[in-house]
Amino acid sequence: FPSHDRGGDKEEILKDLAVRIMKKHFDNNMSYFVKNPKLKEKIENIPALTLHMSYASWNGPGFFKNFAKSLDEGINQGMSDSDLIKKAIQDRKNTVLLHQENVAKAMIEVMA
Repeated sequence: FPSHDRGGDKEEILKDLAVRIMKKHFDNNMSYFVKNPKLKEKIENIPALTLHMSYASWNGPGFFKNFAKSLDEGINQGMSDSDLIKKAIQDRKNTVLLHQENVAKAMIEVMA
């Protein structure tokens, strides 16, 4: 993309601002929708799940809530970390979100 599409000489400032804004949304979503301490620990410590749920904050609280519920169900079923990641990728692929394939691909790359 041309630099003016990314903020021109303000790109770094805008990136930093976006990160701070989205971090607040992520933290709020985590406190509202992730009550299981085991799920919280996995989201915070497994890079693919961190990416999935961080992007879910961008998608909106409804998506975050649904993705968190799905992962929580997986934990309650005794899924391994690898299976939880696969579940998250499948959940994302099953949405109507734009670029969901790109996020799923990035999650797979983070796993490697």
